[in-house]
Amino acid sequence: MTFTPFDAFFLLPAMIVLQQLGHGLRLRRKTAPQSSAIEGAVFALFGLLLAFTFSGAVARYDVHRDLVIDECNAIETAYLRLYRLPLTPL
Repeated sequence: MTFTPFDAFFLLPAMIVLQQLGHGLRLRRKTAPQSSAIEGAVFALFGLLLAFTFSGAVARYDVHRDLVIDECNAIETAYLRLYRLPLTPL
């Protein structure tokens, strides 16, 4: 899914409205929520999963970039060698 700059005109007001709604709901709550060690462990695991995901994506991007460069060099070499062929009509 790709977003165009035109989509920002719809997303930005929606984010502001939802932020204000969440802030209003938080003020209505009487007690602050208590965080537990289990929540910390779950967030740590999600962070680790996210780190591995980005690491794998970067590795695939590097391989893709190297393959594109190799293909570009092969096309250039073929073009330069084609220029040296004699031009004879069939």
